[in-house]
This record gives sequence, C-alpha cells and structure tokens, in this order.
Amino acid sequence: MKPNAFTVDTLISGEVRAEMARQKIGVIDLVAETSLTRNQLNDRINGRYQFSFGELDEVARVLGTSSIKIIQSARERAETQSPTTDRSAA
Repeated sequence: MKPNAFTVDTLISGEVRAEMARQKIGVIDLVAETSLTRNQLNDRINGRYQFSFGELDEVARVLGTSSIKIIQSARERAETQSPTTDRSAA
C-alpha cells in the first residue's frame, strides 16, 4: 500500500524538525540562512503547508544534509508506518 501525499508531507516536516534538533538549529537560524520568512518556515515544519523542492533544498543545505536524504528518510518511515499487507498474494 502506498502512503498518501499528506502522510509523506507530514513525515518530511517531521524529518526536518528532527534534523533541526540533531543539529541544534532553530527557526531563527534557518530563516537567516534561507529565503523563507519565519511564518513560512513555521507553517512548513509544522505541516500546515508542504515544502516546495526549492525550499526543502535550501533548508537541507543549511542543516548539512540533502533534500534527497530527508525525502528518503520520510519515505522509509512512511513504509514502516503503513498497514502491513500480504504481498505474496499479489
């Protein structure tokens, strides 16, 4: 079963928050290093709006990672949180 877009977007936001915590980088720090305003960044990391690819790339760069790694982590988490299905029946 494929995770829906809402779930993946929520998980991407969660991955960004987790990386911010690991790096001890706050919203103000990210705002200073990206083109996002404080409100825009808060809306995205809290899941109210999706990150665009460009925004995610900017944020990932400041966090010392890549947007691809953030998306991969979110996808992996989505797959582990999806209901299990018997794939042998397919």
